[in-house]
Amino acid sequence: MDKSEQFCENERYCPALNRKISDGLCWEYYFAGRGGPKDTMVELSNWISKSKKYKDIGAAFHEICEACKYGKPVEN
Repeated sequence: MDKSEQFCENERYCPALNRKISDGLCWEYYFAGRGGPKDTMVELSNWISKSKKYKDIGAAFHEICEACKYGKPVEN
C-alpha cells in the first residue's frame, strides 16, 4: 500500500490526483520538488509518469496545488 492509499480522519479531495488524500500527504505533494520529502517526490513522479496526466512535477502539477480550495498548506 502506498501513501496515497493510507487515509486518516483528515482527508481532503485533491483535484490534481482526482481522489481523497490525507492532510499530511496534501502537504507532502504541495512541497514535492520544493524541498519536501524526497520519497514522496519519487512516488509522485512515478505516478505522473505512469498516468501521463502531467509532464512532470513542475508548473502544471503545482498550478493545481496553488489553485486548490485548500490553499497553500501551512509550513511548520
